[in-house]
Amino acid sequence: MLLLDYELRFLRAGEPAGRHLLATTHWPWVGARTRQRDGAHIALAATLHNPVSVKIGPDTAPEEAAALAAALNPEDEPGRLTFIARMGHREIDRLGPLVRAVHRRVEHVHWVSDPMHGNTVRGVHGFKTRHVEHIVAELTAFQRIVTGAGRRPAGLHLEATGDDVHECAEHGVEPHDPARYRTLLDPRLNPEQTATVLGHWHA
Repeated sequence: MLLLDYELRFLRAGEPAGRHLLATTHWPWVGARTRQRDGAHIALAATLHNPVSVKIGPDTAPEEAAALAAALNPEDEPGRLTFIARMGHREIDRLGPLVRAVHRRVEHVHWVSDPMHGNTVRGVHGFKTRHVEHIVAELTAFQRIVTGAGRRPAGLHLEATGDDVHECAEHGVEPHDPARYRTLLDPRLNPEQTATVLGHWHA
């Protein structure tokens, strides 16, 4: 949920009174750059009948995460709210205090790992890339932290393709062949790399 002028045209009246259905998607999420507690994106998300989610990162303070949870799920509805953690493998230990702070305010919150966006770097050959080893390190630590807090990891967000591309680095080999680097935006896992990553997901 990014361009509010676009999204607002697709609001539909819903039940209960005061809630709206956002028809652009079933499950809207607010990004890390637009999740300000007093911002327009959170204000809109709070009015929606849809389940909603928010991306959080290493710059998220525990009190901010707790305030977002209270604003977006004030009735503590099961299935209403998901936090998508995009911490980066070096900062993933910051997640624990966020989980604990949120659950002191709201019981029903799902936790999803996005181990892609916090691990994006510029490679030695000039291509934007992500190292598979860093992706695996983050999602493994995510599972440990969430289960250690007495919660169950609820999902995994990956960017992948069925094509035989080389956009994500693995075993120290970074992308260097333009013919195999086809993404128009962010680097994606190829099928073999996707299988490697999923092999470390145990939720």
